[in-house]
Amino acid sequence: MRPFSGTEEVESVLSELGKGDAPLVTLLPARPGQKERRYVQMLSEETARAAPDEQPATPLKDAPPSRLQALETEVIDLKEQMSQLKEEFAAFRRQFE
Repeated sequence: MRPFSGTEEVESVLSELGKGDAPLVTLLPARPGQKERRYVQMLSEETARAAPDEQPATPLKDAPPSRLQALETEVIDLKEQMSQLKEEFAAFRRQFE
């Protein structure tokens, strides 16, 4: 462990660690809305085998159940309303045929 004077020095050291045939760190691709650069260590074989740019996004199914249930209910309601509007419009149109 050693103190760094700032993030520039840390990034410089990480850049050096990422060079060569067997880099010790790899720079991860930026995520939307992310400012800071992120690195992953390549010290273990498991990390080296995994593609560092394949960071899984949080799937919607992992959303809190109440929010997911509310969205599903809203979609069902909107589909029912759309179906009802289609029927009413078809009946209205038949009046003028």
